[in-house]
Amino acid sequence: MTERQRKERLSKLLGRPGRAYPIFCGCLAALMLFFLSSGWWFPDLSSTFSSPVGEVQKSSSNISLTLLKWQYNPSTEYSEAWFSVEDTGSNPRLDFSVKAQAAVKKYDASILWWEDGVLAVSVSFPAGEQIRISIEDNVSLLQSGAEEDTTTSATKTAAEFQAASDELPQNVYLSPQGRELGMEAMEILLLSAAQAIPETEKQIQQSQQEIENLEEDIRLLKEEQAYQTQEELQKSESAIEGKETQILTLKEEIRQLENDLDAGREKLLLLLKKMQDSEMEAGSGSEKN
Repeated sequence: MTERQRKERLSKLLGRPGRAYPIFCGCLAALMLFFLSSGWWFPDLSSTFSSPVGEVQKSSSNISLTLLKWQYNPSTEYSEAWFSVEDTGSNPRLDFSVKAQAAVKKYDASILWWEDGVLAVSVSFPAGEQIRISIEDNVSLLQSGAEEDTTTSATKTAAEFQAASDELPQNVYLSPQGRELGMEAMEILLLSAAQAIPETEKQIQQSQQEIENLEEDIRLLKEEQAYQTQEELQKSESAIEGKETQILTLKEEIRQLENDLDAGREKLLLLLKKMQDSEMEAGSGSEKN
């Protein structure tokens, strides 16, 4: 068989290249379109029910609650939810009430811990259930001077967080008995205070870098003014004034951040001292027993 005959036979087996290539590309494009449009490549989040850690809700105009963690013990059907509380109104007698409910049924819920801006809530609900926690504060009652009763409960507003037992972190050691809630609350406060320091330092660095960029922009604008018309000068002067205003605003923000940084470092030291004092008190109490 000659070389030419071999080429002709191979060409017949493979088909015409000019025709096969577009067909191949068309099939490949169709397959890619199918897979991308079908959602097979993306996680299915349709069943996710639980509120994410870090979610912030307001229970009143002055009170914000941030979900820190929510854990569930399937063996005891007991869960614990921890929140940080921001009280911009500085209410000295601030207190909370809590309710837990599924689609129809109500479940037991109570306040485990409330002190120093940390709130812990316990909920008991069976596996496979989806629960909504409603947390109400007494700010409206304090502001109106009314006493806590059922007639004024309708004036309250509530922050609502939700969780499904099978979506929560499982903690088989979680139990309503024998827990050192005070120490756990202290650890949460310490972690929050420690994390705030580098975050504030980063914000200060970003603002300082932004000021440097603005100052460089102003320098370049002023260099060009020697070669500008009267109309161009007016525009550049306006741009310079705007950037100088931004610099003043950033400097004021840095000053406030530096104050926050000093206060955060002081708070961290005080929390460490408080934890040490609490550990010493617990140690001396155990020795007496």
